[in-house]
Amino acid sequence: MNAGLIIALIIIMIVSCVTVYAFRWITHKLGIGNLVEEGAVLKEEGFEVPGFMFLHKKVISYSDIKSVELLSNFGSILFLFNMSVLWICPRLCVGMVAIELKSPPQFYKYLVVAPKNAPAFVEQLQRRIKQVELSSGTS
Repeated sequence: MNAGLIIALIIIMIVSCVTVYAFRWITHKLGIGNLVEEGAVLKEEGFEVPGFMFLHKKVISYSDIKSVELLSNFGSILFLFNMSVLWICPRLCVGMVAIELKSPPQFYKYLVVAPKNAPAFVEQLQRRIKQVELSSGTS
């Protein structure tokens, strides 16, 4: 092998490692490290998802959610071809959850997230949506 090629590969590996560690440091300094690792976090006022380039948080109200569905691997592949989907997935094709929004905030109708424990996430999210619907229905 050529010595120049080996040096170029070593430089590429070093730059890649520095970039990954810098990204992790920045996200933890901004306070969204857990959110980036999880993909979505359930809060009292709504659920948080990372924003553009994982540099800020978006909070989506539970009342803005139309439906929640746990996707199979085949279903997640089919969602790849849908043009109105915002992908927020740190893990690909593993327990993906499709969230349909009632009034899309931008150009997408669905959010696709990949939380660590997808079935529990779907159950908790559906429970909170029902609580919001019940509380708004009685007011």
